[in-house]
Amino acid sequence: MHKDGVCVVGAQPPPVHGMAMVNAHMAKSLALMTDNVILVDLSPEAFSGNIFNRILRVKKVFKGVMLSMQSRSSWSTMYIGLSGGLGQIYEILFILLSRFLGKEIFLHHHSFAYLNKPSLITKLLTVAGGKSAKHIVLCNKMECLLKTTYPAAQNIYVLSNAALLEFEGQSIISKSKLETIGYLSNISEEKGIFYYLDVMEALIAQNVQVRGYIAGPFQDEKVKDRVMDRISNLPMVHYVGSKYDKEKTQFFNEIDTLLFPTKYVHEAEPLTIYEALAQGVPVISIDRGCIPEIFLSNAEISITNESDFTEEAVRKITGWVKNDADFQKASRKSIQNFKDMKDIWSEEYKKLLSLIIMSENLTT
Repeated sequence: MHKDGVCVVGAQPPPVHGMAMVNAHMAKSLALMTDNVILVDLSPEAFSGNIFNRILRVKKVFKGVMLSMQSRSSWSTMYIGLSGGLGQIYEILFILLSRFLGKEIFLHHHSFAYLNKPSLITKLLTVAGGKSAKHIVLCNKMECLLKTTYPAAQNIYVLSNAALLEFEGQSIISKSKLETIGYLSNISEEKGIFYYLDVMEALIAQNVQVRGYIAGPFQDEKVKDRVMDRISNLPMVHYVGSKYDKEKTQFFNEIDTLLFPTKYVHEAEPLTIYEALAQGVPVISIDRGCIPEIFLSNAEISITNESDFTEEAVRKITGWVKNDADFQKASRKSIQNFKDMKDIWSEEYKKLLSLIIMSENLTT
């Protein structure tokens, strides 16, 4: 192991979401390569942004700054999993602290919110990082937007989330027919739950014989009431609760295709899509963030924001239900798609981890 350590700053699960999972994976991978990983967890207590949770997060930030200062002799690089919104205000504090201490800085971007719409906070963050800060992005589109929107971001590395997922291709058997349609996400309107329900209602109206499984935590009670009211009139659709780890793998075993109709402004490169593809589950999604770059083959479709998601998804699903051979081909291509992406990015991931570990102290 390398003697120099890394201070890892960012949200850690729980609550479970894509960015927190990536931060946790990075911390785990770095811990295998260095004796010292200082973990600064900035995760909120819940998805809610109420004043109580915000106060608790400020307390976490203060404790994190103190921990970073107290342990400064044991780390030479700071890695920050960046927030997509106001959380960047806290992260600027850690960037300035790292600059003051003469440490290397790696900033991992997980959101398109400040790329689709320029943010003064993000501009200040990139300026605070300086030209020496290294920026990690998830796809070529994200790299292009970051460069053009924030000129202070000079050193950019592209690393797909595909590199972070495990895959045992030998044990995966492609799907034989489409009978079950799944939805897996933090359940909210912006994550597309009502698009999903619209599709299921349209399929019933056309007498297409399919089942639906909804998995994930509800954003709040209001969303839960709306969803449960809708599925009370859809006897073939069932809410099966939150699914993590082995239960999530089992969920993908039980569904045949996944709808991911996200409208989320922060959406970048959802881990859920890769997890589905790895299990031979074709995905129907919306063109947002890095999602189009995931689809190397025509096994899945990415629907543009301007298109009618319900109409296009129903058309694709109906075609697969009527033609098992076409669906089997899509399932096989889903597995191959993920394997191709995994092969492409695994070596880049190893190189990036080594770069983080071997970065020399800026003061030397």
